Amino acid sequence: MNSSPMPHSSPLNYNRTGLGVNWRFVIWVMTLFLAWYPFINIFSQLGTVDPALNDIPISRFFNYAALILFSWIFIASTKSFSPASLSLSALLLVMLFANYALTDYASTKWLLNWLGFVFISIVIVNVLAKASRFDLEVIQASILGTLNICSILLALLLIIYTFSNFSEIPIYNGTYDYSSALWVLGCTVGIEKQAFGNFLCYLMLLNFHFWRHQSKKKNILFVALIVLLIPVGLTTIRTLFLGLALWATWLFLTRRPRLMFASTIMLIPGMAFGYLYLSDIIIFVGGAYDRFSSLKFAFTTMLSMPFGLGNGGYHVFVADNNASLLANFASESIKKTGLFWGAPESDLVYFIASWGVFSIIFYAMFFYLLFKGGFILRVFPHLLPIEKVFISMSWAMIFMGISQDNAGYLLWWIHMAAGYGIVLRHSRSIHSKVKTVEHFAVSGASK
Repeated sequence: MNSSPMPHSSPLNYNRTGLGVNWRFVIWVMTLFLAWYPFINIFSQLGTVDPALNDIPISRFFNYAALILFSWIFIASTKSFSPASLSLSALLLVMLFANYALTDYASTKWLLNWLGFVFISIVIVNVLAKASRFDLEVIQASILGTLNICSILLALLLIIYTFSNFSEIPIYNGTYDYSSALWVLGCTVGIEKQAFGNFLCYLMLLNFHFWRHQSKKKNILFVALIVLLIPVGLTTIRTLFLGLALWATWLFLTRRPRLMFASTIMLIPGMAFGYLYLSDIIIFVGGAYDRFSSLKFAFTTMLSMPFGLGNGGYHVFVADNNASLLANFASESIKKTGLFWGAPESDLVYFIASWGVFSIIFYAMFFYLLFKGGFILRVFPHLLPIEKVFISMSWAMIFMGISQDNAGYLLWWIHMAAGYGIVLRHSRSIHSKVKTVEHFAVSGASK
């Protein structure tokens, strides 16, 4: 089977109604939000360059644009939604309204945002789950071409920055501060570190899965981009490396079921060991994981408030109770600042503190994506590279959530929806294969 990332026909000449809507429009919308938006989003700190640029609300613009454009696809689509995606949406909506009704700090703004995010996600899931392989090849070609353009633009930007700060490159100056370099990029071109890390993770996973399918020139371009990134602070984006390291570990284990099983069995003595040395482990984790103070607060909050603070209420609660949080949970470094972190800085903290016992359901969804996605990557040898990218990026967003809070933003929902859409797409294939096997087994028995 041809595994080339390029379709048999150019997207520009592809004009049919695969979902009951002009397919060129679907391609354009999917490319806008799965390629252009992750790139444009890295410049979300333009207000630090010029206060007048604060009037350009990148996130708000794309939130509204996504709602309008995906509503158009939803209205024009003739494809029904799968029971699994509808059930998940219904569950999220029930949890969302229960959280709003049962908690003290739930935000109306966040309620409305999440209603939009859930809707946008379910449309993305439906597009990817119901599209034919040829449809996905066209989407793949469009997204790959766009991200290659984004890579070139980013490389040119970094070349201009590097030559304008040539004397500060580490090879010439051993005291070069990588964090300062990244901070300067924020002040000069509005690059935001968290969004920058997310986009770089996306590019790295894209090139990993497309490496054997694209030309040597494009591979060289990617390597050159990484080299250019080193002097501007690539090594300081800890969350990026955490996400990639855990993604690579999980990918390795899912391709080796026996090793996965052995690792799972080893958790039992590992948990016993952890219980015996719990206090020492807590001290070590507290020193190595700077979100640990917030995590302790989150668990304590869930015990006293089972349904959590409320979606979008974390920063309000912290502002109202700063003194007690400093006294009870803050590390020495946080106490020196006099302010407890006003944001969760971690999806782990965000879900536990804001959603309470409902956070268990979110983590169950994450485990489903990790295990089912890994199974699909292992048993379907002819997946398109872009399908592998979507699954991998959803994993990376889960792992990066250990030290970064992304779940309240559109980009997180887009990546998670893309991964779930591919998982759902091939889950249907698995079920149909099982039914076929059962049919032949029954037919053979009857004969």
